[in-house]
Amino acid sequence: MAGFLYFQSEYSLLKSMIKLQDMAAMSLQAGYDTIFLSDENNLYAAYKFFKHTKTAMKRIIGMKIDLMHMGRQTSLLVYAQNASGFQNLIIISSLINLSKDQLIDFKDLIKYQEHLIMVTPGFESDIDGALLKSEYDLALQITLDYKKSITNFYIGLSLQTLKLEMVIAPLLKRLATAHSIKLLPVHKTNYLKHQKEAYDALIKIENPANERYDDGDFSFKTYQELQSLFSEYPEVFTNLDDAFRYVDFNFDHKTFELPKVRDDSSVQSHVYLKDLCMLGLKKRYRQAKWAQPETYKERLDFELKTIHKMGYDDYFLVVWDFVKYAKQKGIMVGPGRGSAAGSLVSYCLGITDVDPIQYDLLFERFLNPERISMPDIDLDFPDNRRDEVIQYVAEKYGKKRVLSITTFSTLQVKSSIRDICRTQNLSMNDTNRIVKLATSAGVILDPNTQHILDLAKQIEGLPRQTGTHAAGIILSHEDLSRIIPFQTGASNLYQSQFEASDLESLGLLKIDFLGIRNLSIITDVLTLLKTTKQLDIDILNIPFNDQKTYDLLSKADTQGVFQLESVGMRRVLMKLKPNT
Repeated sequence: MAGFLYFQSEYSLLKSMIKLQDMAAMSLQAGYDTIFLSDENNLYAAYKFFKHTKTAMKRIIGMKIDLMHMGRQTSLLVYAQNASGFQNLIIISSLINLSKDQLIDFKDLIKYQEHLIMVTPGFESDIDGALLKSEYDLALQITLDYKKSITNFYIGLSLQTLKLEMVIAPLLKRLATAHSIKLLPVHKTNYLKHQKEAYDALIKIENPANERYDDGDFSFKTYQELQSLFSEYPEVFTNLDDAFRYVDFNFDHKTFELPKVRDDSSVQSHVYLKDLCMLGLKKRYRQAKWAQPETYKERLDFELKTIHKMGYDDYFLVVWDFVKYAKQKGIMVGPGRGSAAGSLVSYCLGITDVDPIQYDLLFERFLNPERISMPDIDLDFPDNRRDEVIQYVAEKYGKKRVLSITTFSTLQVKSSIRDICRTQNLSMNDTNRIVKLATSAGVILDPNTQHILDLAKQIEGLPRQTGTHAAGIILSHEDLSRIIPFQTGASNLYQSQFEASDLESLGLLKIDFLGIRNLSIITDVLTLLKTTKQLDIDILNIPFNDQKTYDLLSKADTQGVFQLESVGMRRVLMKLKPNT
């Protein structure tokens, strides 16, 4: 097995320059046949690692984790042997990311060690740390505790600094040999050779005091270079093969079911959905008195059959349930946006308030059996009450089944320049000058300025930090805590470490709960009119042909009007001059 441990991708945020999409190609070219992904306490890249790095190479998923062991903070490398091991890796990552101190206690770690391989990570290990302080008895004590407590335990040998190579490596070999523990090759890898200076700047973005440990070499090496580096310890590669030869894990797609609105299993979801729609259809008919009600009945039958055939009965029931809750609690719900307004089922359920037949809206734009895609109903709520609806959903179905979604903010042109300037201690005036030069068409003659821009270009596109998806929520019938790694999220929810595209590729359904300030304003205005003017206005039954409203639109007097207040839209209104 040609490989090494402790290979980190860009998803070790602000700690690695290596782009995940390049890992396979560069490793193959460098003579490796196995990649050991070992990002920092997280599994952000786990799905992408298997599904978006197209290669015949063996891929082994793991993490570098921070923990408390014998009263000291230290680290371990932890790798999954199989699907059960990956579940334990997920639990460990979640425990770390949900903890206040972003680490796990050793006694909790060993509870989830089944089907995991654990390796000390070199200079970040408490064993190496004790040896560096000449505390040999302590190093032995730590080693024996690991060996006694961990089923699959190995000592990682790192030669990345002169002190590690000349002082620590011989001591580790003696320790490992005396207690029958195998040594494995550890080479923490965070950048390519030409990226050394950019890496030094990158790690200072998070903390200006950060620097490479002992001026060590953390660059990517070819397999031949690595074999040369470990020439006095050739057994580490044989040991690596022995330790990981039978590792077998890949992401398997599974079908995720949505939670059930009703606990009563005697009524099937599609039957319940049809009953609700028929009641809703009768209610809408009483209000509108359609000239051709049979057209609505035929359309409804077609939509229900399509929805059932595609397996989305529960999706509509879940959305109907929380929209109903919102309306019962006096929370305004948007009348409908996007292709979902083309669904008569949505209209009958009260999810939308737009008659798709009256306005010739196509259901097929929303859901088409000839084009398999997830349904996508975007729901608008007042921004000051959106979280109430999300909390209702989380409490009804369980916090481990309702997750917010992680997003990644990447270093863009201007932000990368500003971050590099800050790491170089440049003044704000100099920083602004360089940003202005970089975004203009001017020729840059100053070599120092050019050097700053070269460094900034190297870190551009790397993820800088995580955020929370503005609207998306994942719902599942299953407990997701052994399927998706968690971290702390907004709205008192657990948050998936996987981003939206990964979750949807896995087959999980996303529903967008949008917080709209305009709905909060409309709610406030209606309340004021009712309390001060005794005017009780039904916002859903206002005339659509009001001339004064069209006069405002024709004048582009739409400041504060949702989706019509931008300069571009106001320009269109001025040209279009909409009228009744």
